[in-house]
Amino acid sequence: MKKAIFAVTLILGLAGVAWGQTPHQHAAVTVIDGSKNPELVPDSTAYRLVLLDLSFADNPSDEDKRRQAAHFRDVGLTPSEAIQFSAVLAEFRSAYNAWIARWNIAAEAADGKGVVFDPAPFLQQLEDLIQATRNTLKQNSTVDLKVAGYVQKHKANIQIHKGAAQ
Repeated sequence: MKKAIFAVTLILGLAGVAWGQTPHQHAAVTVIDGSKNPELVPDSTAYRLVLLDLSFADNPSDEDKRRQAAHFRDVGLTPSEAIQFSAVLAEFRSAYNAWIARWNIAAEAADGKGVVFDPAPFLQQLEDLIQATRNTLKQNSTVDLKVAGYVQKHKANIQIHKGAAQ
């Protein structure tokens, strides 16, 4: 799970470079520290990280399944709610993996043509995916409220670094 979060962080960090930052520019780095100011962490970012952390990559191990079950207990999900949430997470992860594949194909195609890759439409697709997943969660208000509380609680564990790679 941590590899997936790292990959997204790396991708989004590299996207900032593609938007025009040259190595010779020095921008001030701003850090949003969720432990101090959780309200400054965008919900979309927090949901993305939680959804990635709680969903399975391909071929989850028994340890992955035990870890997910423990997180579901932390969320406060009943067994039937956990089944519903698992289905939402599986759909999210599948769509997320397809998004990564599209990103990679487009980036490689741009590189092959010697043009600068424009990540903007892909970043919007990611935002749309996160919003669509949140909308799916809202179909069960109890699950939605429990997951929303869990996401808000975990904003305290998020740091966002802006500036250097943007």
